[in-house]
Amino acid sequence: MNAYFANQPKLGGSSPYVKEARLRADIRCIYARLTAHSYGQVAGMLAGCHAVVMRDLGLPDFTFVRDTAKVKVLVICVPLADTGRGSIWRVEDWTNDKVYDGLRLDVEKSNPGVFTASRPNILGPIHVMKENKATTCQIRLIQEKTLEVESALRTGKIYLRGANRGIRLWTDTSQPKCVTTAYSWDTSPRCMQRRRGVVFVGVTTRRRNIFAQR
Repeated sequence: MNAYFANQPKLGGSSPYVKEARLRADIRCIYARLTAHSYGQVAGMLAGCHAVVMRDLGLPDFTFVRDTAKVKVLVICVPLADTGRGSIWRVEDWTNDKVYDGLRLDVEKSNPGVFTASRPNILGPIHVMKENKATTCQIRLIQEKTLEVESALRTGKIYLRGANRGIRLWTDTSQPKCVTTAYSWDTSPRCMQRRRGVVFVGVTTRRRNIFAQR
């Protein structure tokens, strides 16, 4: 695509350039990001790009579509056990791509109209959760801003790992924050320095779960 763009008239003094492309084989999509130009600016060139991409990638056919806006969300009280219940889980279960791909597929299949745009991120060190016998965790997702996602944010619920989980909007900030947290029955708070973001801190007591926004 970049070679094709380079041979076309420049737009605003420069040629469009695809900075990165990422394959989502599970939903049969390729996400491509332009460095400086918008979809609308290059729309007139896409017919020519279509033939080039079909030839170079050996695709039978495909369609260019405009990407949607993205929103970062935080899903809370996600079970660490892959069964969705119980307290038995292994650190190794959360140190490979399989579990994160599974979470992404689970949230999309269980919530029609919800699509994730990147790999889910678990908040907090896995080994600390294991040491403190945690049973749940918090997952950050980047999702396409669809009506279904907006509805989930309004209700505060999204279905994941066999039940409704709490969902909150994640808002980026420019300043790092010090987050005090305790997992499971741990009574000694731990301090984690995060580079960016609003973190919902889960402090688990014997009676209830308390989530505080910092």
